[in-house]
Amino acid sequence: MSELDVAMLQHMLNIVSKEQRPFYFGDFMRFEVDGKEYRMAHGTYRNKVSRFIREEKVEFDHNYGGTAYHTIKGRKFGKQMTLAHTGGLFSSSKVGRQTPLYTWLKNLPVERQSLHNIRLRFESQGIWEVFSVAYPDLINSTNQDISLKPWVFHSDIESVVTVHHTDTVSIALACSCQPIATNINGLLDCIEVLVRIEERLAMIANDICKKTESSIVVSIPSFRRWIGVLWHFAVDGVYSYKGEAFCINFEEGVSDIYTIYTKRMKNGSLKPRIERQEYSNNPFVDIFMQKLYPGGHLTDVI
Repeated sequence: MSELDVAMLQHMLNIVSKEQRPFYFGDFMRFEVDGKEYRMAHGTYRNKVSRFIREEKVEFDHNYGGTAYHTIKGRKFGKQMTLAHTGGLFSSSKVGRQTPLYTWLKNLPVERQSLHNIRLRFESQGIWEVFSVAYPDLINSTNQDISLKPWVFHSDIESVVTVHHTDTVSIALACSCQPIATNINGLLDCIEVLVRIEERLAMIANDICKKTESSIVVSIPSFRRWIGVLWHFAVDGVYSYKGEAFCINFEEGVSDIYTIYTKRMKNGSLKPRIERQEYSNNPFVDIFMQKLYPGGHLTDVI
């Protein structure tokens, strides 16, 4: 399989197992796996999904409004939602001011804007060689990447570090059930996690080099320089949602994909969530500060 094939299958598995939903072309227009960004035309997506179906890796789930949804083989979801609750890839005109959806969204009380599913990366020369000596059992036989066991430095944020054989390090911050608010407290929580990841990686690298008497000097760059590759920018409804679960995707412009869906929280309740997947090649701390200080003005000091 090609690198793109492996990345597609991993992204499909993440959507099906973690988000508990089938996938469609909109999920693959632009996506990130293991710190690397991929883009795909509709024709390429269609051809690869057709091949995965023949290879019995993927199966058709259902069709809605002309949009085909697929899933991992054996993980059937089915068309569980009604026309009033779900949809395929909508244009903004279908969420116009005269629709019930617009009225509902307009009157939906929401919490503070927040970030989750954050993906960062940085470069560190020689780090894969050093970590491969200490963690040979964690080396992925397919791509040679080393995924460390998750670290939880903050009760609501799980950190997963992957050292790629290219000496790129990718970091995933999982906090979907308790997103990081774009306010001062959220900034401090985020910085605390990033600082502790930086310190932990530096400590591990130094210990390995000392024990193995390696001549390689691994330098972990400051978290301030880590690139924010991808994140979800979202708001949750204040109150729990009592109706049927739903997921609506719609597009604005050429590449922006927005999603409105019900998120199951840790206590089992459902909350409506509105989010946009965003990308960048800038330091993540700068990105966070731009969310906090849009236009140079502090928007929330609580």
